[in-house]
Amino acid sequence: MIYIAIDNSSITAKKMVQLIEEMPFATVYREFNKTTKKAFKEIEEGKVIKADSVKGLLAKLKQKDA
Repeated sequence: MIYIAIDNSSITAKKMVQLIEEMPFATVYREFNKTTKKAFKEIEEGKVIKADSVKGLLAKLKQKDA
């Protein structure tokens, strides 16, 4: 699953959202669920691990557990 944040204040962005809504394989959620709200809070607090690749992420996770 992929989450995309779109600032839909422009006409072009609104059209893009409408296009996505019409696609049978996509769902547009207008409100954040509890999990998404928690994730954004963790990002704001700097509680995330960033990596350029899966290999890099695994290495950082191993360092964190050590």
